[in-house]
Amino acid sequence: MVTSNLNTNVADDEELNLLPASKSKSTSASTKPTDKSNGRAADLDGEVSWGSKDVTAGDGLIRLKATEDSKKRFAFIKGINPKAKKTHFEEAEGKTNSWLCDGVNCKFCKRGKRAGWSIAALVVSYENANDAGVVPKGTAPDYAIRYINLSATNFKKIAEDAPEDKQPTDCDYIQSYDGRRYAFTAKTEKAPLYVRNGDEETVTKMAKPYEKLLINKVGRKYDANADFDAETESGDLSGLEDDGA
Repeated sequence: MVTSNLNTNVADDEELNLLPASKSKSTSASTKPTDKSNGRAADLDGEVSWGSKDVTAGDGLIRLKATEDSKKRFAFIKGINPKAKKTHFEEAEGKTNSWLCDGVNCKFCKRGKRAGWSIAALVVSYENANDAGVVPKGTAPDYAIRYINLSATNFKKIAEDAPEDKQPTDCDYIQSYDGRRYAFTAKTEKAPLYVRNGDEETVTKMAKPYEKLLINKVGRKYDANADFDAETESGDLSGLEDDGA
């Protein structure tokens, strides 16, 4: 079911039916995952370039991460819904991360730790945008399919900041990072750049191979025999930096 507004009261560990399906036009664009922002399909049957993200990024779906020196412009992809699961932002296995909650058997829950919602969303990043989110005039956008992790707080804020009577898929966003937390600013004055550029079908086809991988980016499974830090504070840390999924 497609909803008219972002529902921040998630009931199940499953796909969030938040983003409206788009009407797409026919195109001959490649449907293969890409290792370049210009959409060139990766071919690993023979040669591979040094540092190829198809090799170094595991399943090929890379997290979009702004830095203190570099902001990122992106858009949520129409027709591809975010995923959500209950997680614990705690220390285990020597690192602090969003660890998937196992319910009644969860070691974090047994220690009195509170689980919170973690969300992963598929986005299209404008790789040649500057820190102000501007693609140079007369230059075609370079697209790359990425994902972002959202806390429940950021998830709610993005819903509230969407254009009036519209969805978060109806505008672009700027992701920033202050050294501790991520923030998201909506560019509500116009439709997403990839839509205005007539590339909606191309971006959708680029994203489809990664859609099934998105659920794996919500949180990490922990080793049941791992050491746990009982002193780590629980809670919704609103985009606090972690290792990602």
